[in-house]
Amino acid sequence: RSGHATWIVSMARIGSRSPPAFIVGQGMSIWSRGKPRNFSKLPIIERFEYWYVPEPNSGCWLWVGNLNAAYRKKCYGRMRNEFGKHELAHRLAWRLYIGSIPGGAQLDHKCRNLRCVNPGHLDPVTPEENQRRRYLPPHCSTCQCKAG
Repeated sequence: RSGHATWIVSMARIGSRSPPAFIVGQGMSIWSRGKPRNFSKLPIIERFEYWYVPEPNSGCWLWVGNLNAAYRKKCYGRMRNEFGKHELAHRLAWRLYIGSIPGGAQLDHKCRNLRCVNPGHLDPVTPEENQRRRYLPPHCSTCQCKAG
């Protein structure tokens, strides 16, 4: 195992929950922390809030739970919804905090961070508009560092 280093970086977490530990080693990334007992029986919003970390500079809520890397290799967050089905984390965030997603709309990440689940950084747009915005810089005034 010589030559393989493992780093543990703790990130501050708002609230009474313990901070996650980000473990990196041998090219793998794993978010690891203990879940409370009966975690699956908690209300969906409490389970959702357990899996993100607020990033103070950009305002993004960074998803630290499972990633759906198989979905076009874009690494969106995912979790099981209240019906036991897998759902992309940013779509679940919109449903929990805003309401239903308009028919035929996709959620555009205004901050351009695909792991962000902050509903304030999401914008329901048509698929054509989402493709048009794909390579644009972030267009959310609260998503950018004020220092430049």
